[in-house]
Amino acid sequence: MKPKLFAAIAAGSMLLLIGCSAVPDSPKKADITVQQEAENVYESTAKETAKEFESGSQKDAQAKSEVASGRTEILNTIDVQISREKISLDYDTVDAGPVSLDIHNGSNQPLDVVLLKTDLPANQIPTKSGHIDVTNAAVKPVAHLVTSPMPAGGDETLVRTLEPGQYVLFAYEPGKIEAAITQTITIQTAGA
Repeated sequence: MKPKLFAAIAAGSMLLLIGCSAVPDSPKKADITVQQEAENVYESTAKETAKEFESGSQKDAQAKSEVASGRTEILNTIDVQISREKISLDYDTVDAGPVSLDIHNGSNQPLDVVLLKTDLPANQIPTKSGHIDVTNAAVKPVAHLVTSPMPAGGDETLVRTLEPGQYVLFAYEPGKIEAAITQTITIQTAGA
């Protein structure tokens, strides 16, 4: 579970406990202060979590809208099959522009799936505390699944407008980045 989501759940639980323990018509000043503090934490955490999910969803929606409206002529689709041992792609090189990654988790484990833009080889991408270190300047996070981790047998589509360069698709059990499986995707200049 993501730390911010856990904090939001914890804050909501705290509000429920405070609400159940208050004496009707005679709240104490300390109870009101604790309740207000809990509400502030809950609202702040809920807003941050919503922004994280909206960011990815908005980019997907924008790219899908551009394709549907005809503003973008070509949508490159890459079929991504993830097994316990590897990530298989039907194409590992496509033209720049809108790209759809149609992902299927064929493993028997829930997986975090992340797409990065980097010039580093997959085995040299920095990690920190069981996750990809996205604060490193050599790594640019491009997309992650809305449903994270993706359940075993799950399907999800990521649509992004990608610029030319090298991208690495990571799939790993939550918190076990050292056992990640990867696949490199090359985005080339359109028509090259």
